[in-house]
Amino acid sequence: MKITDYIRQFFVRSYHVLRHGDYSYIDIDCGRQPFGRTVFLNIIQLLTDIYSEVKWLSATPTPKYLAWKSYVDRNGQRLLAELLSRHEGYAVIAYRQEGESWVFWQLRSNEYIVERHSDGVQIVRPKDETLQYYVLKSPTFEQTGESDEHLCSPFIKYIDNALNASNTICERLGTFVIVSPKTPASAPMLTALNEKQKKDMEQALQTEYGALRKQNQVMLLPNEVATNVVNLAGLDLKTNERVRTAILAICDRIKVPANQVAIIDANSSKSLSNGTELREGDLAKYRSFRRLLNATLWDMATELGLSVDYTIENEPKTVQGQSIEQQ
Repeated sequence: MKITDYIRQFFVRSYHVLRHGDYSYIDIDCGRQPFGRTVFLNIIQLLTDIYSEVKWLSATPTPKYLAWKSYVDRNGQRLLAELLSRHEGYAVIAYRQEGESWVFWQLRSNEYIVERHSDGVQIVRPKDETLQYYVLKSPTFEQTGESDEHLCSPFIKYIDNALNASNTICERLGTFVIVSPKTPASAPMLTALNEKQKKDMEQALQTEYGALRKQNQVMLLPNEVATNVVNLAGLDLKTNERVRTAILAICDRIKVPANQVAIIDANSSKSLSNGTELREGDLAKYRSFRRLLNATLWDMATELGLSVDYTIENEPKTVQGQSIEQQ
């Protein structure tokens, strides 16, 4: 017996025990691995990775524009990912003029003050009042005052629960067998083992019988017994459906086509032989990215008084040969 199993005997909680009638027969204490967070970040990065293909343009490349472009070229992908995946849903960008040039940087959380009012209004301002700043917000935060990560947190937890339960089942292995003495029909009273007999039988089963090379696979018992087999693998049948349901909900919130997510497996859906569904998925993904970029970095540049435009390299074309921008 493992030392952890021995300790757990003395600290078993009711929600860790699977019950059958009046008898508790297995500890189902699940792990706490962050599966959901990884899946959520993978979906987020399907959008934000496109930023590496963005090229910013300006008819009037002023020093302020050049400093802004240099900053977003280095940090734009990270900023977009933070807006979607951080619990706050916003980032505070400070900037100031130094001589003839400009400097942009992101403030840490201890460098600005957040004020929340009873009516839901939230005000962010730097502690250094001499700084100029811009609060970069995700579209979801603009609409609801909450981040995408916060809205998706129930589904992230659902993935955690489903995969941690499945992981625990895999760790506990295959099946669990319950053996109890069988009472003959003519017996005047129920057959019951005393504690010593029970422990002796358990010890014999654990050491002498099993699937190991040094163990026996055949046991001859003096009396008839009743056996119940608990198939732990049978508890795992709906894991894939549960995870898919959560992923579809997250994709719907982030506006990422579900057939772009590897776990969903687009090939098992109604994909056409000429790849039409996959191409439409790419078009929808780039449309979602354009909406995100327009509502964040492009709006930021506009409000700072910069005249900017952008192109996206390798952007898929529609059937008519037009890019998304041309439609």
